[in-house]
Amino acid sequence: MSTVRNLIKNKVFRVSLILIIITYPFYKDYELVYSVGDSMLPTYENGEILVVKRLSSFDNHWSPSRGQVIIAKDEENDSITKRVVGVAGDEVSIKKGKIILNEEIYRDSISSKYIYGDQREVTVPEGYVWVIGDNRNFSWNGLIKISNIKGVVLY
Repeated sequence: MSTVRNLIKNKVFRVSLILIIITYPFYKDYELVYSVGDSMLPTYENGEILVVKRLSSFDNHWSPSRGQVIIAKDEENDSITKRVVGVAGDEVSIKKGKIILNEEIYRDSISSKYIYGDQREVTVPEGYVWVIGDNRNFSWNGLIKISNIKGVVLY
């Protein structure tokens, strides 16, 4: 019993306990991750710390929106950071160096970059999104299952 009293009187213990209680909600819903690689340049640099809202903190009917940056698992189970361009039902292709979304040129803050090569049109199926990195010529692009998304980058 005296050990418990000594712990409660210990200033470091009390401060640690308070910090744990205060930060628990943050770590339950959010995660800090490092950006890996250059596929999201200039938005996020390699090694930059990102705040990610975990998918588990969204309701069951959540689905990603165009323009959101997500963290997902690829086929090799590696984490990737990509921007959502197409959602279910969208038609996406790359023609003459531009992303074409539903027969119109996709415009975002990065869309002035030319993309090497063309890619045939894909209709995004239900349960998937079409993604690409902001460093368009040095980033993988394509379909990702929504169930493989771990979270949404906030900062």
